[in-house]
Amino acid sequence: MDSSTRNYEALKVTYEITDLAKSLEKQLNISWGLEKITPFDACFYLRLTSENPVTIKNSIETLNTGIYIELSDPVYEIEVRPYSNLIREKGLVALNIFYDFYYRNEIKVFMVNHNLYEVVLNPGDIIATLSFKRIVPIDIVRASQINPADGLIKTKDNTWVQEEKRQRATENTINQNYNINNDTIYTENQIKKLIEDRLK
Repeated sequence: MDSSTRNYEALKVTYEITDLAKSLEKQLNISWGLEKITPFDACFYLRLTSENPVTIKNSIETLNTGIYIELSDPVYEIEVRPYSNLIREKGLVALNIFYDFYYRNEIKVFMVNHNLYEVVLNPGDIIATLSFKRIVPIDIVRASQINPADGLIKTKDNTWVQEEKRQRATENTINQNYNINNDTIYTENQIKKLIEDRLK
């Protein structure tokens, strides 16, 4: 299978839910699958799977979703993201977590309470969103020196790395061309003038 063919294949997502999730699905009359409000949504909802309400304190709490997922293609991964309504209404934020192709355990949500008080979540509440992300192939090469970005070498917008390299290169050039004696003391203005002359 080449990359051009792979781009047009739909990702097959297989999932199962726990017995507790099945029970809550009946009690609350809620679909416990990977559910969207509309077909155009970019993410799916994850619900709290618990027999009782859960109190979220001022710490990171691990919450169960009752869902196990299997992906058909190893170039994808699962991403758990915060649910915006929960942030706005209750001040609770799910941490961004990635699960790779080989993960087969229950999807967990790690919840942070940004309030100064405890917040209660009920079984079936939406606690996070889930999406599937394609992993882009990366060719990593180690080099002795990286090249500066085009147009940045003589501007004030250099990153500190490139700026540091520029200064070192300039100082080396000045030492070679002006035969600076190590015993010679230059004022700050004289050094700036030498650097400016070399950059013209």
